[in-house]
Amino acid sequence: MNQPQNATHDEMIEAQVRHITFRSSEGDFAICSMDRLDRKEAITAIGPLKAYHTGDRLSLVGRFETHGKYGLQFRVQMAYPIPPEDQEAIREYLINAKIRGVGPKRVDALLELFGDETLTVITETPERLEGVSGLGASRIERLKAAVKNQRGRQEVMLFLYELQLSAVIAARIWAQYQEKSKEVLEENPYRLIDEIDHFTFERADALARRLGWHSDTPERAQASLHDQLTKSYDDGHVCLPTEELTSRSLRQIGSSERVEEALRSQLAAKRLIENSDYHTACTYQTEISQLEAEVAREVADRVARRFKTLSFNLDELQALSGLTLAEAQAEAVTSASQEGLFLLTGGPGTGKTTTVKTLLALFESHKLQVQLAAPTGRAAKRLSETTDQEAQTIHRLLDYQPLEEEFRRGADQPLEADIVLIDEMSMVDLQLFVALLRAVPSKCRLILVGDANQLPSVGAGRVYHDLLNTEKIPTIRLSHIFRQAQESFIVVNAYQILQGHPLVSAPLDPLPDFFEVKAKSAQQAATLIEQLVTERIPDRFKIDSHDIQVITPMYRGHCGADQLNLRLQTLLNPEGRVIKNSSVKSKSPLKVGDRVMQLKNFYDKDIFNGDTGVIITRHEGGAVVDFGGRVVNYTKESMHMLALAYACSIHKSQGSEYPAVIIPVLDEHWTMLQRDLLYTAVTRGQRLVILVTMPHAIQRAITHQVSHLRFTLLKERICQLIEGDS
Repeated sequence: MNQPQNATHDEMIEAQVRHITFRSSEGDFAICSMDRLDRKEAITAIGPLKAYHTGDRLSLVGRFETHGKYGLQFRVQMAYPIPPEDQEAIREYLINAKIRGVGPKRVDALLELFGDETLTVITETPERLEGVSGLGASRIERLKAAVKNQRGRQEVMLFLYELQLSAVIAARIWAQYQEKSKEVLEENPYRLIDEIDHFTFERADALARRLGWHSDTPERAQASLHDQLTKSYDDGHVCLPTEELTSRSLRQIGSSERVEEALRSQLAAKRLIENSDYHTACTYQTEISQLEAEVAREVADRVARRFKTLSFNLDELQALSGLTLAEAQAEAVTSASQEGLFLLTGGPGTGKTTTVKTLLALFESHKLQVQLAAPTGRAAKRLSETTDQEAQTIHRLLDYQPLEEEFRRGADQPLEADIVLIDEMSMVDLQLFVALLRAVPSKCRLILVGDANQLPSVGAGRVYHDLLNTEKIPTIRLSHIFRQAQESFIVVNAYQILQGHPLVSAPLDPLPDFFEVKAKSAQQAATLIEQLVTERIPDRFKIDSHDIQVITPMYRGHCGADQLNLRLQTLLNPEGRVIKNSSVKSKSPLKVGDRVMQLKNFYDKDIFNGDTGVIITRHEGGAVVDFGGRVVNYTKESMHMLALAYACSIHKSQGSEYPAVIIPVLDEHWTMLQRDLLYTAVTRGQRLVILVTMPHAIQRAITHQVSHLRFTLLKERICQLIEGDS
């Protein structure tokens, strides 16, 4: 048997699991105490061993290494079961299988009758078991099924091992296809791209070669098309121009004839859809095209639908809300009182919050039920604080069910609301917007608020941008900067950045809210940031260190989020008690008192990706975190969801505001320096923004505007439907 090519320096040993020390809650990692079978020696094995149990005999491929704390360990790259052959191994095998009704006594009786042939008898001539005392038909069937399943798994794992697949991937393949794994792979290894997590085209291509497939097969070309569309979707595109798609696929597989043939076959099978109604023919994966078409239909329907105008007297409404509106704000109130779908956009200082609060006063005067929501927990909390009304995440609004991976609210169970208002719409991607539209009843007004100049959504699409550029949708763009905002150099410089103009220096009396601090190197910048957080801002501006957020363009580098988090943790929380089962990327453990960020949506706890909190105590190997009043227990298995948050990326900060913000803009961030990224970062600061800069870097960040072109036909589809209706 050939060893995997990437295991040149590995060795193979055989060992038996004595005890499972640790199993991860996610993934395949486990730590096992094991006994080597080729010599009398106990070892600790770590790696993809989660699927195995006490008593299992395994062949392990890996290498011995010495850990500074835990000593000698065998780091496993690949593991697969050893089929039991002698009676002792068969006895352990059957007992450890824990087959109901077949305990040690019955196993011994089987071995006494059939010896080394016991497993063969069970799987091939089970009728011979009928004479064994205490083995009825149901127990024989369970025994046969258990042994067959295990033997099937062994055969599959050996097959996958010979194909040089890792233990992690092999386990996923077995979980998906069970005993049909070999048949599936031999029939079409490219299926795995869609059906196995993290199985790339490149990995499927290598697997196909090992299975003896030729490079000019139709399946390979078809998989390439889907692979390119999936990669583009991950990059934010909803579709690709057909010419671009075929060009990318040609570069991947090297045969234009095969690409064209594959495209025709996938279009005919309706696995892909081409839309050539507009200026450029574009190709979609079918389900994505259907989502975009659904959004277009629903938006066009809402624009066309007539809603009863909500009457109001502007003077009375202003008196009721205690606010005074400018002309554009008053126009926004009028439009929202008449339309079923209304867009409100504007930058900092243009009065979006004032307008929203006035709208809420209007709705309250008509005793209408309003639901407020935003894409993230941070944005929802801020919306609640500015309006003094309850706001929630869109996922919570739609009652997301994590186990089923679906929303409970939808067409069959719509929201109970007269008005749904969504803030920070620029962060909403196509799939989330589809889910929202399905849940908003036809009689309900939908108001979408956001800043058109913010970064686009992380997920695919540019929904808010497309809606704003669809001229038929009622929209108010607030552009007047109010006098109070004009006095803020945060606002002034945000617009300077937006227009590509140099930053404006503020006079030092009175103390301004915007500073630029120059650094000669990234190392010096990191030291300056430490001083700003621990001394200069708290002393001069009376802002506590824990209210200061460092926002940086990248994770790597001297002033990347990773290194700054470690430096600031050392300064701000030196005495915190260590939580043993936690570590960030750099191996530093989390501590009680640390500021932390949630790294993925934790729907069961109503905590979402990007939410920040403080660890307040340890708890049963995990931690308790206070997210601004929402206290959440983390087990040791869920601690991987947390990371230090003294510094975070600009993308992670979107939707949040902080009392004080420090932003490094340095040469080491060169590839990420762009105008809308800096604009987004600056507009996160409420009372103070400090840029730590190098001359060429700040100039590039202001003048360099990356096109966020995303291939989508949402705007065109909406316009066509609205014009067709009219």
